[in-house]
Amino acid sequence: MEMRRYIRHSNGWWWLTAVCMAIAVCCAVKAAQVQRDRVATESTPLVVGEEQPGDYRYINVADMTGWVYKVTDRSDREKVFYFVGDADGYVYLVRLGDGQYAEFADVTDELPVRLAGVLCTVPKAYLPDLAEVGGPTVEEYLNYYGDYYIDAAMTPSDLDNGFRTGAVSAFAVGVILLLQSIACSVQFRKELRRLEEKGLLERAEYAFQNARGDLYGNVRLSDTFIYGRHAALARPLTDVLWVYWHEKTGAVDVHLLTADGRDCMLRLSGQTARRNAEEILQAVAARNSGVLVGRTRENGLRYDRQVPRIRQQRVRRIVLWAVWLAAAAAAFAVLALT
Repeated sequence: MEMRRYIRHSNGWWWLTAVCMAIAVCCAVKAAQVQRDRVATESTPLVVGEEQPGDYRYINVADMTGWVYKVTDRSDREKVFYFVGDADGYVYLVRLGDGQYAEFADVTDELPVRLAGVLCTVPKAYLPDLAEVGGPTVEEYLNYYGDYYIDAAMTPSDLDNGFRTGAVSAFAVGVILLLQSIACSVQFRKELRRLEEKGLLERAEYAFQNARGDLYGNVRLSDTFIYGRHAALARPLTDVLWVYWHEKTGAVDVHLLTADGRDCMLRLSGQTARRNAEEILQAVAARNSGVLVGRTRENGLRYDRQVPRIRQQRVRRIVLWAVWLAAAAAAFAVLALT
């Protein structure tokens, strides 16, 4: 049992998954509350000088021009803007949605029509073009029309909801962590089953008791077995066909490629990481005279010839990661659209 606890992946993946899902649920509940309150929000009269982005205000339309500016946003949607005069003589920049313009075709001073929308800040990229029709300079345009517009195609429920974004993000991360947790659990069970099928499980557990301690950080070696801490690795040294290490920022990764095509990666850290990595390679080579040592093209080709399935397994790993990412992206998209 001690060996199993040693090689079993940390429960941290499951805890992180639970935390992310809990955050997603809390954010989703709060987002629903915010959305419900926004739906119930009624527009209030627009008072010049008291405008705030995100306010839901209305004006009484007495006059309207034809469209003065069209632009396509990042979502490939066309936005069409108009100048609109109210019953008090003020003129505003207004964005109308498809079909809304016809509703104001017959407005007059005597028969104004109410127009409600969300106040939005005019993007700086729009200002030079708007100044050409309402300027003649950007400064004069801002002095006359202000730096906002009324988006009549938007309601408060369409505004970005920070809690909804949090729920989507936490859920997407939770899905990835859940899949990672399941993969770790499956790998651990697969490793034990492999030892059991070969009649080596008891020998591996006994050898673990007599193995040297964690001299290499996350690795333990006996005369016949190698064990990886929280890496689902308990292998006879004769199973290791190729071993090498490479350095990353702040860490050294030791790779042990086995006869069944698995690439077991053990991460070492600290000032002695490189020395420990070299000692692992030497220790494995001393106990397995046929092992390939070092990260070279020749060793890679020889390993591929010894393990023909390795390419297929690499493809399967890539496909698995693609499925994980696709699942997370699908979850993100579904929640974003709800």
